[in-house]
Amino acid sequence: MKAQEQRHGASWIPGPIVEALLKGERAVEDNPFVVLGGNGNWPSGAVEALLRGRGYKLRSMVELAEMVRVIHKEEPDLIILARGMRGGDPLGLCRNLRGRRWLATTPIFYLCSEGRAEEASALEAGAWDAVKCPPDPELFLARVENAVQMKRKADEALRLGLIDQMTGCYNRAGLMARLEEEILHARRHKEPLACLVVALEPFPRVIETVGDPEASEAAFLAAARILRQGSRRTDILARHEEYEFAIVAPATGRAGVRKLVNRINDAFANSPVRVRAKGQASPFRPIIGITVRASWPGDEETPETLIDEASEALALARQWGSGHRIYSQVNGANAS
Repeated sequence: MKAQEQRHGASWIPGPIVEALLKGERAVEDNPFVVLGGNGNWPSGAVEALLRGRGYKLRSMVELAEMVRVIHKEEPDLIILARGMRGGDPLGLCRNLRGRRWLATTPIFYLCSEGRAEEASALEAGAWDAVKCPPDPELFLARVENAVQMKRKADEALRLGLIDQMTGCYNRAGLMARLEEEILHARRHKEPLACLVVALEPFPRVIETVGDPEASEAAFLAAARILRQGSRRTDILARHEEYEFAIVAPATGRAGVRKLVNRINDAFANSPVRVRAKGQASPFRPIIGITVRASWPGDEETPETLIDEASEALALARQWGSGHRIYSQVNGANAS
C-alpha cells in the first residue's frame, strides 16, 4: 500500500484518511447507526471507510428510494448525503427529510466537493453541516461524534417535552431547566456563567414582505444551524421566543463571552446562506443581548433573572441597530 493512497472497493481514499485508519484509534461506544448515500466512490466511499474504521454501524447505498425506506424503518443517529445517488436529487431528499418533524433531532451531513456554491445549497436545503471534501479525518470524526451525542441528548429532552420540534433546539421549558442546572453548577464551583439572547436581521422583514410560511421556516432553520456551528460544544442553544434564540455559556466570563460573540458573528459572516428581503439577498445579522455572572454572592439569581437581563441588553442593542450589549448589574443594560 502506498503512503498516500489506498483502494477500498472502487473508492480512492486520500492519504490522511488512510493514516487515520492505520492508527487503529478506539471505536466509538454503542455503535451509532449511520446511513450514507452516494455513488460508492468519491467522496462517499472514503467517508465510509473512515466511519467503519472507527466502529460505526453503517448502511451505504446508491439508490435514493432505498435510503428513504431505511431512514423511515431504522431511524439512524446520523444521515450523510452526497452527489451521485440514483433515482433522485440528494438535495431534494435533504429538504424533504428536514421537513419531517420526527427527524428534527437527526443530524444531516452533506459531502461537498464542488465548492462554496454547493455548500450554500446544502445548508439552504437543511443540512446541519456541509462537509468540505476531502475531509480532515480527525476533525470530521469529531464532528460526527459530537452530532451523534447531541442527537441522543436531544432525543431524551424531546421525550421529556424540552425540545422545539421545528429546530431541534431546546424550547423555553428546556432552556429554563438547563439554565437552572448551570446556575447551580456555577454557584457550587464558583465559576462564571453567561447568558445570551440573539435576534436576527433581516429575518422579521422576510416574514413581513414574503409572507411565505415555508420560506420563513427555512430561514429560521438556517439561522439555527449557523448558531449551532458558531457556538461551542459546551454551550446550550434554545429557541427563546418565536424568532429569538438563547445561548447559555457555562464557565464563561466577560472575556470569554466576547470571544463567543466573535465566533457567532464569524459564523454568520462566513456562511454562504442568504435570505431574501425586499427583493434583495443578504446574510443574516445577529443582534445579541448578554448578561454575565462572574461571582455568586447570594441565591437571588434565577433563570428568569438572567433571561430578563439579557433581553433588556438585547433591546438596547436593537436601538443601536446592530452589534451586542452586555448587561451591567450596576448600570442595567447600558454597558458594551
